Amino acid sequence: MEYVEPLKGRVQYNPDHFDKIIPTLAKLHSSTMNERFIQYEGLFGDWLPRYNSNVMRQERKNINKLTLFYLDEAMKNNKLKDMINPYYSLVKGLLQRGPDYFPEVVHEGCCIIHGDLHTANIATNNVKEKSWKIKFIDWEGAKYAPCWFDLVNLIGVFLAYRREWGDQEEDITRRCVQLYSNEMRKHGVIFNTDPLKLYQMAFAKRILEKGLYLQLNWAVTGKKEAKLLPAYLEKIKVLGKNLELY
Repeated sequence: MEYVEPLKGRVQYNPDHFDKIIPTLAKLHSSTMNERFIQYEGLFGDWLPRYNSNVMRQERKNINKLTLFYLDEAMKNNKLKDMINPYYSLVKGLLQRGPDYFPEVVHEGCCIIHGDLHTANIATNNVKEKSWKIKFIDWEGAKYAPCWFDLVNLIGVFLAYRREWGDQEEDITRRCVQLYSNEMRKHGVIFNTDPLKLYQMAFAKRILEKGLYLQLNWAVTGKKEAKLLPAYLEKIKVLGKNLELY
């Protein structure tokens, strides 16, 4: 046991801090990437969720149906209709082609991922030093899944919330993806597909397979504020075109 303090509230967190976190994340991912996971299967057994399991495939099918339902419900809501309408036909068409998108993201590498990387779940005791000894905490979202999902949470979701860096998003993303790819290479993991394309695929995949469902659900039911809904709709449009989904 050891006590470590989360980053949240201790630093003015900004995209430069990704450079201090990504090397540790790559070390974690590479240790259980693809065939390297076999040596740990006895330890994790059947309790660790696996992206390609029948259970998770069925979950994605259920979420896909619910996303279509809440998309239509949002169009009936006067407060949401104006936001949804410009994207409605595109998003509905893409969802009807689901629930699984971009198999390349899975084929290029699965490993144990954290699943919920944000400042409250990233910790270090030496935050004032140049190099951080990173610890990841709160592992309830862990699963065996595509490695790029953690990058999407760490970078993409953060930048979707913090729009003040919107004009720098492309440069920040390219820098971080390249750093992650280089760090993975140091640990013997080489991606056959362009890493930036894999990241973009993973981002679109996560939005279409789960993220959009949550945002639409919250917007329609009022359970939570759907802060990312406008960003996710625009991201589907932009990434969908870049990745030739339409």
